[in-house]
Amino acid sequence: MEDVAEFCADLSGRIRIADNPDLQFYAASTMKVPVMIALFRRYDAGRLDLEQPVRVTSTFTSVHDGSPFRIDAEDEDEELVAAENEERSVRALIERMITLSSNNATNLVLELVDLAEVQAAVTDLGASNTVIVRPIGDKAAGAAGVHNVVTARDLVAIMTAIATERAASPASCRDMLAILTRQRHREGIASGLPADVRSASKGGWVTRLRHDVALIWPPTGNPYCHAICTRGLQDAAALAAIRDRTAAAYATYGRPT
Repeated sequence: MEDVAEFCADLSGRIRIADNPDLQFYAASTMKVPVMIALFRRYDAGRLDLEQPVRVTSTFTSVHDGSPFRIDAEDEDEELVAAENEERSVRALIERMITLSSNNATNLVLELVDLAEVQAAVTDLGASNTVIVRPIGDKAAGAAGVHNVVTARDLVAIMTAIATERAASPASCRDMLAILTRQRHREGIASGLPADVRSASKGGWVTRLRHDVALIWPPTGNPYCHAICTRGLQDAAALAAIRDRTAAAYATYGRPT
């Protein structure tokens, strides 16, 4: 089965595109943005020091049965695997989690924040069809039917909350936005935009599944947020669909209104 969902809205909430916007998809690495929000909210509350050291490990605990697991070798962050028992700051791990989509960094910071806090954050931001219930690579949980899910509409709601400084404190939202702007994986929405257009994004991908969500600041138009989710397509076809839809939306909405 092949599915594509798309949602696009400006930062005031005015809907531009809504194509299957509430269709649920496995979240893949898009769940890392809610994790980041929950961490910064904990920091805002004085319950977390972003500079505190975290001991690096490659073994994590399943939320399903408490069993230890490792992320599949092809999905591991090789640099963090090589740094076993060394220390990295929370801030450095958040940076890797978002800009490099590090699965190991994600699971390390999830040991500092409850998944319930992550879920509460997205629910509070109006992402009513998003579910964040397990770490990356937790096969025991996945086999038991425990999955992280998102929708295109919810991805836009979450990112827009950061851009409009509602996701956490204004200072923390600015920090998160700066991290998202440093995104290294730019083969999705960013590649469908003109080279001079600023964007801040986070994608997610596994076999036959590819998503991307981006905040976009046209040089002369109003800023907006665009999310595209796909499943059932080969990766090249999924990326082509994302680029084509991005370019079509920008041609329409990337100009002054």
